This record gives sequence, structure tokens and C-alpha cells, in this order.
Amino acid sequence: MLTRSSVTGFTQIELLISVSILGILAALVVPSFRSLLERNEIIAVAEALSADLRWARSEALNRHIPIKVSFTPAGVGAWRYVINTVTVDSVTLKTVNSAQIPEFKTVTFAENFRDNETIFEPVRGTTEGKNGTATFSTFANNYRVKVILSNLGRVRICAELGDIGGYASCV
Repeated sequence: MLTRSSVTGFTQIELLISVSILGILAALVVPSFRSLLERNEIIAVAEALSADLRWARSEALNRHIPIKVSFTPAGVGAWRYVINTVTVDSVTLKTVNSAQIPEFKTVTFAENFRDNETIFEPVRGTTEGKNGTATFSTFANNYRVKVILSNLGRVRICAELGDIGGYASCV
């Protein structure tokens, strides 16, 4: 009587083929995953600044005092903005430092606000000629978005470079 061997498992060739296929798939997925991370990082930064500008405007209207947002651009991973009151005894309401937030370290920041600041007036929430644009770029420069502040205090985000879903293209 013949007996069958009850040993089961993979042969070395089967294992080698499986590992090779997994390696090829991983090599194809990693670049698109990195692109997804870059896009998410730049969206997070732009949304954070947009929300903070809207908040600063609402604080100027609620407190009935001017609120200033000061920008300190310094390249990749070393920029910040500070929101404070414009009074004799100025109070800092919020500071956002890119070096302290992991998603913000890989994003370059540039702005064109007069005197590197904007001030929201307490009567209507306007910027009184201190409007401008903050531009964020990814380190690899695959994506670029702008946060635009109008004289009326309106904040909007547009995509200047790269396909960033949900945002209109900057014109």
C-alpha cells in the first residue's frame, strides 16, 4: 500500500515568485502614495491658514478691536504666523509655528502681504488695503496652492499647480 506524504507548504520557487510579485506591486504603489501624502499635507496647511484668517476676522468683529495676523516666511519647515490684538497692551491670541507641526514641516510658505501682515478692522471686518496672498508649495514642488485674502476680508483657496480636487484653479 502506497502512502501519500502529509507535508504541505510552499516550495522555494513558489515563495520566490510570490515575493517578487509583491515587490513589483510595492514599487508601483509607493510613488502614488507619496503623491497622496503631499497633496494631503498642502491641503491641511492651506485649510489651517484659511480657517485662522476667518477666525481672526470674526474676533475683530466680536471684540470690536483690530486683529493683526503677522507672517514670518522662512522657507521649508521654518515659517510661522501670529494672530494678536492691535491695542496698547497687545495680546497674542494664536501662534502657528510650522516647525512644531509635522504636516507643515514639508511645505514651503511665501506671502505678499504689505509689511508681512494683515489687519482686520473691527467695524466691517475688512483689511483696509492689507489684502494679499499666501502661497504654499510642497517640497518636491508637485503641488502649489494659494490662500487669497481680499480687501473685504473674504478668504478663498485655489490650486495653482497640480490636480488638487475640490479647489478651483487659480486664474
